[in-house]
Amino acid sequence: MRKGERTKQHVIETTSLLLNKRGYLSTPLSEITEATGLQKGGLYNHFRDKEELSLESFGHNCRAVEAIIRDRLEAAPPGSVERLMTYIEAYCLMDYPGGCPIANVVIEAEAVSGPLFGRAKAAMDDILGFIEATIADGIASGEMRPGIEPREAALFLFSAVEGGILLRKLYPDAMDAVLDRIRRFIDKELSAVPRA
Repeated sequence: MRKGERTKQHVIETTSLLLNKRGYLSTPLSEITEATGLQKGGLYNHFRDKEELSLESFGHNCRAVEAIIRDRLEAAPPGSVERLMTYIEAYCLMDYPGGCPIANVVIEAEAVSGPLFGRAKAAMDDILGFIEATIADGIASGEMRPGIEPREAALFLFSAVEGGILLRKLYPDAMDAVLDRIRRFIDKELSAVPRA
């Protein structure tokens, strides 16, 4: 990796959590330069503008979240129901600094940054796609009830996850109640055979 590429990667890694905590668009450039040790001109040698830095940082945060979840999924027991529950629990319990990068961007960027909002939608599409595919696999294998609409179930499950993440900021024990309800939904509404 060349020096310029190393510097760019250092900036992304250094700013990703800062932007996830303080705002991808609302964090002042002065905080970014302080965190990275680069002046404004140095930053713009590597990024066209602050939005490009925000896009790169968002991508870095999404990959970090994906890695946490992937590690949990690799250790999960076999079966679609167990994979689905492992995925949901991993997302709910990971306590990523600043919260869910997707939710943060959606709240902040919807009316301000089309490209950043579009990246958040694509990231959410990936999550919903994984959940839908897992449910479809579970139906096909007989682990989950026939007649379930995978998209509808995925939307319900992940809206509960994101709501739990938001509520946890106000009520630290809220996620326990949300996860308990999600587990009951999976066991009673989705699973063909309730989990032990």
